[in-house]
Amino acid sequence: MLSGLGITDPVLSLFAAAVPDEMIDFRIRIDSPEDVRVECEELGPGIDIRPLGFVPIGSTHCGDVYALDYHSPPHADGTPRVLLVSHERGYESAAAVLEHTEERGGSLIEFLEWAATGEGD
Repeated sequence: MLSGLGITDPVLSLFAAAVPDEMIDFRIRIDSPEDVRVECEELGPGIDIRPLGFVPIGSTHCGDVYALDYHSPPHADGTPRVLLVSHERGYESAAAVLEHTEERGGSLIEFLEWAATGEGD
């Protein structure tokens, strides 16, 4: 299911091994594979940013999303960086996404380590 949304290994393997079928909800929501699909195909901003190379994998409690950045080169560990993307904007280009986001991890691993601290957005 996730590969059809543009998610590649090693992220696919990480979701298969570590992300449960239910959403993980603490200060940061990490979506289940089904929730990722729904965000990418039915909800904003996912439906707008996925075709531009950004795949939402979670969200804040206010609706902004954490998105994998497949538009930029991957980290040395092979995973994409993670960006915080506002749900209050419209995005027509990858440049617009990059201009109006904040990095939350130079790689998926860095993002998950940061999320585990419980700081959140």
